[in-house]
Amino acid sequence: MDTFNDLAECVAALAPQPLPALNASLEHYQEMQVSDGDSVIKLTNIVLTDPGLICTLIRAAINVPRKNLQSDIRTVDHAMLLMGSSQAGKVVEKATVIESVTQEPALTEYKKILSRVYHSAYQAYDFARNLSDLSSDEVLTATMLQELGRMMLCAYYPDRLLPLLRASAEEQTEALGFSFNDLSQALAKEWQLSTFMQMTLDPEARQKTRVCAVDLGMRVGWAVEKGWESKEAEELLLDIAAALHERPEAILGAIWDNAELAADETPYYEVAPAIINLPPVAGKEARVWSAPDGTPYTRADKQTKPQSVANLTTEENEIGCPIDTDLLKTQLSELEDLINHKPQLNQLITMTMDALHIGVKLDRAMFMMLDRDKSHLRARFVMGAQDTPTLKTYAQPMNEKTLFDALMAKPQALWVRNDNRAKIWPMVPADFSQQINTKSFYIMSFWLKGKPVGLFYADRNEHAFGLDLKSYSYFRKVCNLAAQGLGKLSR
Repeated sequence: MDTFNDLAECVAALAPQPLPALNASLEHYQEMQVSDGDSVIKLTNIVLTDPGLICTLIRAAINVPRKNLQSDIRTVDHAMLLMGSSQAGKVVEKATVIESVTQEPALTEYKKILSRVYHSAYQAYDFARNLSDLSSDEVLTATMLQELGRMMLCAYYPDRLLPLLRASAEEQTEALGFSFNDLSQALAKEWQLSTFMQMTLDPEARQKTRVCAVDLGMRVGWAVEKGWESKEAEELLLDIAAALHERPEAILGAIWDNAELAADETPYYEVAPAIINLPPVAGKEARVWSAPDGTPYTRADKQTKPQSVANLTTEENEIGCPIDTDLLKTQLSELEDLINHKPQLNQLITMTMDALHIGVKLDRAMFMMLDRDKSHLRARFVMGAQDTPTLKTYAQPMNEKTLFDALMAKPQALWVRNDNRAKIWPMVPADFSQQINTKSFYIMSFWLKGKPVGLFYADRNEHAFGLDLKSYSYFRKVCNLAAQGLGKLSR
Protein backbone atom coordinates (compact mmCIF):
# COMPACT_ATOMS: atom_id res chain seq x y z
CA MET A 1 0.00 0.00 0.00
CA ASP A 2 1.52 3.33 -1.09
CA THR A 3 -0.21 5.28 1.66
CA PHE A 4 -3.07 5.05 4.17
CA ASN A 5 -6.01 7.18 5.18
CA ASP A 6 -6.78 5.98 8.70
CA LEU A 7 -5.60 3.68 11.48
CA ALA A 8 -7.29 0.58 10.06
CA GLU A 9 -5.58 1.01 6.68
CA CYS A 10 -2.23 1.69 8.35
CA VAL A 11 -2.46 -1.45 10.48
CA ALA A 12 -3.51 -3.50 7.44
CA ALA A 13 -0.42 -2.26 5.60
CA LEU A 14 2.07 -2.64 8.45
CA ALA A 15 0.90 -5.75 10.32
CA PRO A 16 2.27 -8.22 7.72
CA GLN A 17 5.68 -6.51 7.84
CA PRO A 18 8.45 -7.28 10.34
CA LEU A 19 9.88 -4.73 12.73
CA PRO A 20 13.38 -4.39 11.23
CA ALA A 21 16.53 -5.17 13.19
CA LEU A 22 19.93 -3.52 12.88
CA ASN A 23 22.44 -5.08 10.53
CA ALA A 24 25.02 -4.67 13.32
CA SER A 25 22.97 -7.00 15.53
CA LEU A 26 23.13 -9.76 12.92
CA GLU A 27 26.85 -9.19 12.48
CA HIS A 28 27.31 -9.61 16.24
CA TYR A 29 25.35 -12.85 16.10
CA GLN A 30 27.53 -14.16 13.25
CA GLU A 31 30.68 -13.25 15.21
CA MET A 32 29.28 -15.06 18.22
CA GLN A 33 28.61 -18.15 16.12
CA VAL A 34 32.25 -18.26 15.09
CA SER A 35 33.67 -17.73 18.56
CA ASP A 36 31.09 -19.34 20.89
CA GLY A 37 28.80 -21.52 18.83
CA ASP A 38 25.18 -21.72 20.01
CA SER A 39 25.49 -19.67 23.20
CA VAL A 40 21.95 -19.10 24.47
CA ILE A 41 23.02 -16.43 26.95
CA LYS A 42 24.96 -14.43 24.37
CA LEU A 43 22.17 -14.75 21.82
CA THR A 44 19.70 -13.44 24.40
CA ASN A 45 21.98 -10.50 25.17
CA ILE A 46 22.20 -9.60 21.47
CA VAL A 47 18.44 -9.84 20.99
CA LEU A 48 17.70 -7.71 24.07
CA THR A 49 19.52 -4.69 22.62
CA ASP A 50 17.44 -4.67 19.43
CA PRO A 51 13.65 -4.14 19.41
CA GLY A 52 13.50 -5.57 15.89
CA LEU A 53 14.98 -8.89 17.02
CA ILE A 54 12.83 -8.97 20.15
CA CYS A 55 9.66 -8.49 18.13
CA THR A 56 10.72 -10.89 15.38
CA LEU A 57 11.56 -13.64 17.86
CA ILE A 58 8.39 -13.23 19.93
CA ARG A 59 6.17 -13.15 16.83
CA ALA A 60 7.85 -16.31 15.56
CA ALA A 61 7.35 -18.02 18.94
CA ILE A 62 3.68 -17.05 18.99
CA ASN A 63 3.21 -18.80 15.65
CA VAL A 64 4.93 -22.04 16.67
CA PRO A 65 2.27 -24.83 16.64
CA ARG A 66 1.71 -26.27 20.12
CA LYS A 67 -0.70 -28.76 21.60
CA ASN A 68 -1.39 -26.65 24.65
CA LEU A 69 -3.11 -23.27 24.71
CA GLN A 70 -1.26 -20.35 23.18
CA SER A 71 1.29 -19.04 25.66
CA ASP A 72 1.37 -15.41 26.74
CA ILE A 73 4.99 -14.72 25.72
CA ARG A 74 6.39 -11.86 27.78
CA THR A 75 10.17 -12.28 27.47
CA VAL A 76 12.88 -13.27 25.03
CA ASP A 77 13.89 -16.17 27.30
CA HIS A 78 10.32 -17.51 27.16
CA ALA A 79 10.26 -17.24 23.37
CA MET A 80 13.58 -19.09 23.08
CA LEU A 81 12.39 -21.78 25.50
CA LEU A 82 9.35 -22.45 23.33
CA MET A 83 11.31 -22.47 20.09
CA GLY A 84 14.64 -23.95 21.11
CA SER A 85 17.96 -22.13 20.72
CA SER A 86 18.68 -23.62 17.30
CA GLN A 87 15.38 -22.45 15.80
CA ALA A 88 15.71 -19.08 17.52
CA GLY A 89 19.13 -18.66 15.93
CA LYS A 90 17.66 -19.35 12.49
CA VAL A 91 14.97 -16.73 13.07
CA VAL A 92 17.64 -14.18 13.99
CA GLU A 93 19.73 -15.05 10.93
CA LYS A 94 16.75 -14.42 8.63
CA ALA A 95 15.60 -11.22 10.33
CA THR A 96 14.87 -8.23 8.10
CA VAL A 97 17.34 -5.39 8.66
CA ILE A 98 16.49 -1.71 8.56
CA GLU A 99 19.32 -0.99 6.13
CA SER A 100 17.49 -3.04 3.48
CA VAL A 101 14.16 -1.31 4.11
CA THR A 102 14.85 2.41 4.20
CA GLN A 103 17.57 5.01 3.68
CA GLU A 104 18.69 8.34 5.07
CA PRO A 105 17.46 10.42 6.80
CA ALA A 106 14.98 7.81 8.09
CA LEU A 107 17.79 5.33 8.77
CA THR A 108 19.50 7.58 11.32
CA GLU A 109 16.16 8.50 12.87
CA TYR A 110 15.36 4.79 13.28
CA LYS A 111 18.64 4.31 15.13
CA LYS A 112 17.85 7.28 17.36
CA ILE A 113 14.54 5.70 18.30
CA LEU A 114 16.31 2.42 19.13
CA SER A 115 18.87 4.25 21.24
CA ARG A 116 16.15 6.09 23.14
CA VAL A 117 14.05 3.00 23.87
CA TYR A 118 17.08 0.98 24.97
CA HIS A 119 18.11 3.74 27.36
CA SER A 120 14.49 3.94 28.59
CA ALA A 121 14.36 0.16 29.00
CA TYR A 122 17.52 0.18 31.10
CA GLN A 123 15.97 2.81 33.39
CA ALA A 124 12.64 0.95 33.59
CA TYR A 125 14.40 -2.34 34.40
CA ASP A 126 16.25 -0.71 37.28
CA PHE A 127 13.07 0.96 38.57
CA ALA A 128 11.26 -2.38 38.45
CA ARG A 129 13.99 -4.09 40.45
CA ASN A 130 13.85 -1.32 43.05
CA LEU A 131 10.10 -1.89 43.25
CA SER A 132 10.85 -5.56 44.04
CA ASP A 133 9.37 -6.74 40.74
CA LEU A 134 10.36 -10.39 40.49
CA SER A 135 9.83 -10.32 36.71
CA SER A 136 11.73 -7.15 35.84
CA ASP A 137 12.85 -8.79 32.58
CA GLU A 138 9.22 -8.51 31.44
CA VAL A 139 9.39 -4.78 32.13
CA LEU A 140 12.60 -4.50 30.09
CA THR A 141 11.07 -6.33 27.12
CA ALA A 142 7.85 -4.33 27.20
CA THR A 143 9.73 -1.03 27.34
CA MET A 144 11.79 -2.01 24.29
CA LEU A 145 8.55 -2.27 22.30
CA GLN A 146 6.89 0.94 23.52
CA GLU A 147 7.55 2.76 20.24
CA LEU A 148 6.36 0.10 17.83
CA GLY A 149 4.20 2.55 15.92
CA ARG A 150 6.90 5.17 15.53
CA MET A 151 9.49 2.57 14.43
CA MET A 152 7.19 0.91 11.89
CA LEU A 153 6.26 4.25 10.34
CA CYS A 154 9.93 5.25 10.23
CA ALA A 155 10.78 2.02 8.42
CA TYR A 156 7.91 1.79 5.94
CA TYR A 157 6.31 5.24 5.73
CA PRO A 158 9.13 7.67 6.60
CA ASP A 159 7.48 10.48 4.64
CA ARG A 160 4.55 10.35 7.08
CA LEU A 161 6.75 10.14 10.19
CA LEU A 162 9.62 12.58 9.61
CA PRO A 163 7.48 15.76 9.61
CA LEU A 164 6.04 14.65 12.98
CA LEU A 165 9.23 13.77 14.85
CA ARG A 166 8.56 16.17 17.73
CA ALA A 167 4.79 16.41 17.36
CA SER A 168 2.54 15.92 20.37
CA ALA A 169 -0.04 13.11 20.44
CA GLU A 170 -2.71 15.67 19.55
CA GLU A 171 -0.68 16.93 16.57
CA GLN A 172 -0.05 13.35 15.44
CA THR A 173 -3.78 12.64 15.55
CA GLU A 174 -4.56 15.80 13.63
CA ALA A 175 -2.07 14.90 10.88
CA LEU A 176 -2.63 11.13 10.66
CA GLY A 177 -6.00 10.50 12.24
CA PHE A 178 -4.31 8.60 15.10
CA SER A 179 -1.33 8.91 17.42
CA PHE A 180 1.84 6.83 17.31
CA ASN A 181 0.73 5.15 20.54
CA ASP A 182 -2.65 4.30 18.98
CA LEU A 183 -0.71 2.53 16.22
CA SER A 184 1.52 0.74 18.74
CA GLN A 185 -1.56 -0.53 20.58
CA ALA A 186 -3.23 -1.68 17.37
CA LEU A 187 -0.13 -3.53 16.14
CA ALA A 188 0.46 -5.17 19.53
CA LYS A 189 -3.11 -6.45 19.45
CA GLU A 190 -2.87 -7.58 15.81
CA TRP A 191 0.38 -9.44 16.51
CA GLN A 192 -1.08 -11.02 19.68
CA LEU A 193 1.71 -9.70 21.89
CA SER A 194 1.34 -10.48 25.58
CA THR A 195 -1.42 -8.99 27.69
CA PHE A 196 1.24 -7.28 29.80
CA MET A 197 2.86 -5.64 26.76
CA GLN A 198 -0.52 -4.44 25.57
CA MET A 199 -1.37 -3.13 29.03
CA THR A 200 1.84 -1.07 29.14
CA LEU A 201 0.68 0.75 25.99
CA ASP A 202 -2.64 1.72 27.61
CA PRO A 203 -2.41 5.29 29.00
CA GLU A 204 -5.04 4.47 31.64
CA ALA A 205 -2.84 1.70 33.08
CA ARG A 206 0.22 3.85 33.76
CA GLN A 207 -0.32 4.01 37.51
CA LYS A 208 -0.33 0.23 37.95
CA THR A 209 2.82 -0.66 39.85
CA ARG A 210 4.48 -2.70 37.09
CA VAL A 211 3.38 -0.41 34.28
CA CYS A 212 4.58 2.56 36.31
CA ALA A 213 8.20 1.40 35.89
CA VAL A 214 7.76 1.28 32.10
CA ASP A 215 6.15 4.72 32.06
CA LEU A 216 8.85 6.29 34.22
CA GLY A 217 11.58 4.72 32.09
CA MET A 218 10.05 6.12 28.89
CA ARG A 219 9.65 9.54 30.47
CA VAL A 220 13.33 9.56 31.43
CA GLY A 221 14.29 8.66 27.86
CA TRP A 222 12.26 11.53 26.41
CA ALA A 223 13.27 14.01 29.12
CA VAL A 224 16.95 13.43 28.45
CA GLU A 225 16.46 13.80 24.70
CA LYS A 226 14.37 16.97 24.97
CA GLY A 227 16.62 18.62 27.55
CA TRP A 228 17.02 17.47 31.12
CA GLU A 229 17.18 20.93 32.72
CA SER A 230 13.48 21.77 32.75
CA LYS A 231 10.60 21.91 35.20
CA GLU A 232 9.16 18.76 33.60
CA ALA A 233 12.40 16.88 34.30
CA GLU A 234 12.46 18.16 37.88
CA GLU A 235 8.92 16.93 38.40
CA LEU A 236 9.80 13.59 36.78
CA LEU A 237 12.75 13.19 39.14
CA LEU A 238 10.44 13.68 42.08
CA ASP A 239 7.83 11.33 40.60
CA ILE A 240 10.50 8.63 40.48
CA ALA A 241 11.64 9.45 44.01
CA ALA A 242 8.04 9.21 45.22
CA ALA A 243 7.47 5.89 43.44
CA LEU A 244 10.67 4.36 44.80
CA HIS A 245 10.57 6.13 48.20
CA GLU A 246 14.08 7.42 47.60
CA ARG A 247 15.90 10.76 47.79
CA PRO A 248 15.96 12.72 44.48
CA GLU A 249 19.75 13.03 44.55
CA ALA A 250 20.05 9.25 44.80
CA ILE A 251 17.66 8.85 41.85
CA LEU A 252 19.70 11.24 39.69
CA GLY A 253 22.85 9.22 40.39
CA ALA A 254 21.08 5.96 39.48
CA ILE A 255 19.77 7.49 36.24
CA TRP A 256 23.32 8.47 35.33
CA ASP A 257 24.63 4.95 36.04
CA ASN A 258 21.90 3.35 33.93
CA ALA A 259 22.50 5.75 31.04
CA GLU A 260 26.23 5.01 31.17
CA LEU A 261 25.67 1.24 31.07
CA ALA A 262 23.21 1.60 28.16
CA ALA A 263 25.76 3.65 26.22
CA ASP A 264 28.56 1.16 26.91
CA GLU A 265 26.48 -1.74 25.58
CA THR A 266 25.27 -0.16 22.33
CA PRO A 267 28.00 1.83 20.54
CA TYR A 268 26.91 0.14 17.29
CA TYR A 269 23.72 2.22 17.25
CA GLU A 270 26.06 4.86 15.77
CA VAL A 271 24.12 7.78 17.25
CA ALA A 272 24.83 10.00 20.27
CA PRO A 273 23.98 8.13 23.50
CA ALA A 274 21.55 9.63 25.99
CA ILE A 275 24.18 10.14 28.67
CA ILE A 276 25.84 13.04 26.87
CA ASN A 277 22.69 15.11 27.48
CA LEU A 278 22.58 14.41 31.22
CA PRO A 279 23.97 17.13 33.52
CA PRO A 280 27.15 16.46 35.51
CA VAL A 281 26.56 14.49 38.69
CA ALA A 282 28.84 14.81 41.71
CA GLY A 283 31.11 11.79 42.04
CA LYS A 284 30.51 10.58 38.47
CA GLU A 285 33.40 10.47 36.01
CA ALA A 286 33.02 12.70 32.96
CA ARG A 287 33.75 10.57 29.88
CA VAL A 288 34.02 11.30 26.18
CA TRP A 289 31.69 9.37 23.88
CA SER A 290 32.66 9.21 20.22
CA ALA A 291 31.12 8.38 16.85
CA PRO A 292 32.53 5.48 14.77
CA ASP A 293 34.87 7.92 12.98
CA GLY A 294 36.31 9.08 16.31
CA THR A 295 34.48 12.43 16.42
CA PRO A 296 33.36 13.14 20.00
CA TYR A 297 29.62 13.46 20.50
CA THR A 298 28.57 16.79 22.00
CA ARG A 299 25.60 17.68 24.15
CA ALA A 300 22.49 18.75 22.28
CA ASP A 301 22.03 22.51 22.41
CA LYS A 302 18.93 22.29 24.60
CA GLN A 303 20.39 22.68 28.06
CA THR A 304 20.27 25.81 30.18
CA LYS A 305 22.08 25.42 33.48
CA PRO A 306 23.38 22.47 35.52
CA GLN A 307 20.61 20.94 37.56
CA SER A 308 20.96 20.99 41.30
CA VAL A 309 18.73 18.70 43.29
CA ALA A 310 19.21 21.08 46.18
CA ASN A 311 17.20 23.65 44.22
CA LEU A 312 14.13 21.43 44.04
CA THR A 313 12.43 23.25 46.89
CA THR A 314 9.23 25.16 47.52
CA GLU A 315 8.06 28.16 45.58
CA GLU A 316 7.16 30.36 48.54
CA ASN A 317 9.54 28.89 51.09
CA GLU A 318 13.07 27.54 50.81
CA ILE A 319 12.34 24.69 53.21
CA GLY A 320 10.15 21.89 51.85
CA CYS A 321 7.27 20.60 53.93
CA PRO A 322 8.52 17.65 56.01
CA ILE A 323 6.47 14.61 54.99
CA ASP A 324 6.41 11.37 56.96
CA THR A 325 7.30 9.12 54.04
CA ASP A 326 6.83 5.94 56.07
CA LEU A 327 3.27 6.96 56.90
CA LEU A 328 2.58 7.98 53.31
CA LYS A 329 4.06 4.75 52.00
CA THR A 330 1.69 2.82 54.26
CA GLN A 331 -1.28 4.89 53.08
CA LEU A 332 -0.37 4.34 49.43
CA SER A 333 0.02 0.61 50.02
CA GLU A 334 -3.37 0.44 51.75
CA LEU A 335 -4.93 2.43 48.91
CA GLU A 336 -3.47 0.03 46.33
CA ASP A 337 -4.75 -2.97 48.32
CA LEU A 338 -8.21 -1.43 48.46
CA ILE A 339 -8.21 -0.80 44.71
CA ASN A 340 -7.34 -4.45 44.10
CA HIS A 341 -10.39 -5.57 46.08
CA LYS A 342 -13.23 -3.65 44.37
CA PRO A 343 -13.58 -0.70 46.76
CA GLN A 344 -16.71 1.17 47.76
CA LEU A 345 -16.81 4.81 46.66
CA ASN A 346 -16.97 6.33 50.16
CA GLN A 347 -14.13 4.15 51.39
CA LEU A 348 -11.96 4.91 48.34
CA ILE A 349 -12.39 8.69 48.52
CA THR A 350 -12.00 8.78 52.30
CA MET A 351 -8.64 7.00 52.04
CA THR A 352 -7.64 9.31 49.19
CA MET A 353 -8.51 12.44 51.18
CA ASP A 354 -6.63 11.07 54.21
CA ALA A 355 -3.54 10.43 52.08
CA LEU A 356 -3.64 13.98 50.69
CA HIS A 357 -4.53 15.72 53.96
CA ILE A 358 -2.54 13.68 56.48
CA GLY A 359 0.08 11.94 54.35
CA VAL A 360 1.06 14.75 51.94
CA LYS A 361 0.13 17.38 54.56
CA LEU A 362 -2.11 19.39 52.26
CA ASP A 363 -4.40 21.57 54.37
CA ARG A 364 -7.42 21.29 52.10
CA ALA A 365 -8.37 18.56 49.66
CA MET A 366 -11.49 18.41 47.52
CA PHE A 367 -12.94 15.84 45.12
CA MET A 368 -15.36 17.13 42.46
CA MET A 369 -17.46 15.23 39.91
CA LEU A 370 -19.45 16.21 36.86
CA ASP A 371 -23.26 16.00 37.01
CA ARG A 372 -24.89 13.39 34.81
CA ASP A 373 -25.76 16.12 32.29
CA LYS A 374 -22.21 17.50 32.62
CA SER A 375 -23.58 20.99 33.32
CA HIS A 376 -21.75 21.44 36.65
CA LEU A 377 -18.70 20.22 38.54
CA ARG A 378 -19.82 19.67 42.13
CA ALA A 379 -17.82 19.16 45.31
CA ARG A 380 -18.48 15.64 46.61
CA PHE A 381 -15.85 15.18 49.32
CA VAL A 382 -13.93 17.97 51.08
CA MET A 383 -11.39 17.72 53.89
CA GLY A 384 -9.79 20.51 55.93
CA ALA A 385 -12.29 23.25 55.01
CA GLN A 386 -13.46 24.15 58.52
CA ASP A 387 -13.01 27.88 57.84
CA THR A 388 -14.49 27.66 54.35
CA PRO A 389 -17.64 25.53 54.83
CA THR A 390 -19.25 26.83 51.61
CA LEU A 391 -16.52 24.97 49.69
CA LYS A 392 -18.29 21.73 50.65
CA THR A 393 -21.28 22.69 48.49
CA TYR A 394 -19.36 24.43 45.72
CA ALA A 395 -20.71 23.91 42.20
CA GLN A 396 -18.96 25.24 39.11
CA PRO A 397 -21.02 25.74 35.93
CA MET A 398 -19.36 24.24 32.85
CA ASN A 399 -19.00 25.62 29.32
CA GLU A 400 -18.04 29.07 30.58
CA LYS A 401 -14.44 28.97 29.29
CA THR A 402 -12.96 28.83 32.80
CA LEU A 403 -9.97 26.94 34.14
CA PHE A 404 -12.30 24.04 34.95
CA ASP A 405 -13.37 23.73 31.29
CA ALA A 406 -9.74 23.75 30.16
CA LEU A 407 -8.77 21.10 32.71
CA MET A 408 -11.65 18.78 31.85
CA ALA A 409 -10.73 18.86 28.15
CA LYS A 410 -8.23 16.05 28.85
CA PRO A 411 -6.72 14.24 31.86
CA GLN A 412 -4.04 16.57 33.22
CA ALA A 413 -2.50 18.02 36.34
CA LEU A 414 -1.63 21.64 37.10
CA TRP A 415 0.22 23.46 39.84
CA VAL A 416 -0.82 27.12 39.85
CA ARG A 417 2.23 29.06 41.00
CA ASN A 418 4.31 32.18 40.44
CA ASP A 419 5.65 31.37 36.99
CA ASN A 420 2.25 30.56 35.43
CA ARG A 421 -0.15 32.64 37.54
CA ALA A 422 -0.33 35.58 35.12
CA LYS A 423 -1.53 33.21 32.40
CA ILE A 424 -3.77 30.97 34.53
CA TRP A 425 -5.41 33.32 37.02
CA PRO A 426 -7.72 35.14 34.56
CA MET A 427 -9.34 31.73 33.93
CA VAL A 428 -10.05 31.07 37.64
CA PRO A 429 -13.72 31.85 38.43
CA ALA A 430 -14.01 34.85 40.75
CA ASP A 431 -16.24 33.10 43.30
CA PHE A 432 -13.89 30.12 43.46
CA SER A 433 -10.92 32.44 43.96
CA GLN A 434 -12.71 34.14 46.85
CA GLN A 435 -13.56 30.84 48.51
CA ILE A 436 -10.11 29.29 48.39
CA ASN A 437 -8.38 32.59 49.29
CA THR A 438 -4.98 31.38 48.08
CA LYS A 439 -2.91 32.04 44.96
CA SER A 440 -1.22 28.61 44.73
CA PHE A 441 -2.85 25.21 44.49
CA TYR A 442 -2.72 21.77 42.87
CA ILE A 443 -5.54 20.55 40.65
CA MET A 444 -5.85 17.40 38.53
CA SER A 445 -8.60 16.18 36.21
CA PHE A 446 -9.30 12.58 35.26
CA TRP A 447 -11.24 10.68 32.62
CA LEU A 448 -12.73 7.20 32.67
CA LYS A 449 -13.46 5.15 29.55
CA GLY A 450 -12.47 8.08 27.36
CA LYS A 451 -14.85 10.57 29.03
CA PRO A 452 -14.30 13.40 31.56
CA VAL A 453 -15.46 12.54 35.08
CA GLY A 454 -14.05 14.87 37.71
CA LEU A 455 -11.04 16.40 39.41
CA PHE A 456 -9.05 16.69 42.63
CA TYR A 457 -8.00 19.98 44.25
CA ALA A 458 -5.57 20.63 47.12
CA ASP A 459 -3.66 23.50 48.74
CA ARG A 460 -1.77 24.57 51.85
CA ASN A 461 -3.80 27.64 52.62
CA GLU A 462 -2.90 27.85 56.32
CA HIS A 463 0.36 25.94 56.35
CA ALA A 464 3.71 27.38 57.42
CA PHE A 465 5.21 25.76 54.35
CA GLY A 466 4.49 26.63 50.74
CA LEU A 467 3.72 24.15 47.98
CA ASP A 468 6.68 22.24 46.54
CA LEU A 469 7.56 19.83 43.76
CA LYS A 470 7.85 16.83 46.04
CA SER A 471 4.33 17.36 47.38
CA TYR A 472 3.06 17.94 43.85
CA SER A 473 4.51 14.60 42.81
CA TYR A 474 2.82 12.84 45.74
CA PHE A 475 -0.45 14.67 45.00
CA ARG A 476 -0.46 13.30 41.46
CA LYS A 477 0.45 9.80 42.60
CA VAL A 478 -2.39 9.69 45.12
CA CYS A 479 -4.90 11.12 42.64
CA ASN A 480 -3.86 8.70 39.91
CA LEU A 481 -4.37 5.79 42.28
CA ALA A 482 -7.82 7.15 43.18
CA ALA A 483 -8.71 7.49 39.49
CA GLN A 484 -7.60 3.90 38.96
CA GLY A 485 -9.93 2.81 41.77
CA LEU A 486 -12.81 4.85 40.34
CA GLY A 487 -12.20 3.11 37.04
CA LYS A 488 -12.82 -0.23 38.72
CA LEU A 489 -16.04 1.07 40.28
CA SER A 490 -17.32 2.10 36.85
CA ARG A 491 -16.99 -1.37 35.34
